[in-house]
Amino acid sequence: MQEALGGKVKGSLIVVAGAHGLGKTAWVHTDLAHTLKWSKKHNAGPVLVFNTEGTPSEFFGRQWSNLYQDHFTGGYREILANQDKVQKHFNKNFGSNALVVFNANNKGINYLRLKIKQYQPCLVILDMAAAIMTSAGKNSGETQDLRVFFNTLREMTSLYYRDLGN
Repeated sequence: MQEALGGKVKGSLIVVAGAHGLGKTAWVHTDLAHTLKWSKKHNAGPVLVFNTEGTPSEFFGRQWSNLYQDHFTGGYREILANQDKVQKHFNKNFGSNALVVFNANNKGINYLRLKIKQYQPCLVILDMAAAIMTSAGKNSGETQDLRVFFNTLREMTSLYYRDLGN
C-alpha cells in the first residue's frame, strides 16, 4: 500500500469497507505488518488500533501470527499459548510501544482525540467506526453522523500525527 499510494501522507484517511467475510481484517493485518517494519526503519512512531471486537490480546494474537508465521508454525493457537514469549520477541524487534491497542467500543471521538494527541502515531486503525461513537454522540452534537466523525478524524491527523513525508 505504501508504494501504491505514494507514501503515508499527513491528513490521509483511508476507509476499508466491505461485506462480512471479504478479508478486510486479514488485509489490515498484512498491511500493518509492513507498516510496523516501515515505522521502525523511519522512526515514524507507533500504530494505534481502536478495536471494537474482541480483546486487545486477541488482536495482538492475530497480528503476531501474521508477523511470526515462520517462527511459530502452530499459528494463532500457538501464539496465544505463548503470548509472553511472543511479546518479548515483538518488543525486541519493534519496541514495546510500536503497536498500541485500545478497546474503543462506545468511547467516542474525544477518547480517540486524547489517545492520538498523546501518542502522535504514524497510523491509526479504527475497527468498526460506527461502534466507536458513543450512543450519546450518535444523537448529540459530539458526532452527528459518520461524515462528521470522519471529518473530525481527518482534522486530527493534521494536528497530531507525525509529519511522515513520502
